[in-house]
Amino acid sequence: MKKIACLWLMCWLGLQTQAWAAWVYFDGNYGNALQYYDPNIEAKGKSVTLRIFNMLTVQDMVPIYDAGAPKKLRMVVYSSDLSTYEFNCKEQTIHLLSRTFYNDVDGKFPILTYKHTDKFIEQGNSDFAKQFRKRAVYPNHDKPLKMMNLACR
Repeated sequence: MKKIACLWLMCWLGLQTQAWAAWVYFDGNYGNALQYYDPNIEAKGKSVTLRIFNMLTVQDMVPIYDAGAPKKLRMVVYSSDLSTYEFNCKEQTIHLLSRTFYNDVDGKFPILTYKHTDKFIEQGNSDFAKQFRKRAVYPNHDKPLKMMNLACR
């Protein structure tokens, strides 16, 4: 199965535009997604910005906040997402700045983008909203630690 996925990925990458050719494989997320990072890691003062793109193997759902709707939230299916993280290497913290969800695995058709400054995120108490809060990176946090090691080289 991994050989088929790798072959498919190589074909997919070969057909993509030059912009996607720069992305580097990051992780398989336990078989749930193919994850890539942008090697153009930006350092600004004390912080470092890292972008991670996830191509899901199975579609997932994201909440969309609608203040005018009776239930205020509805769920929408997405196939890939792009997350932008900020790391403070000295303090060893991670902060999810934004997350864009796409209708397709190639990341060409965005559905919506959430930013850490959105009212829905700032005032939210759900697990979804909590992922946007600045937090410490601990040695037992596998993925955040791996991302911080990339960002803070």
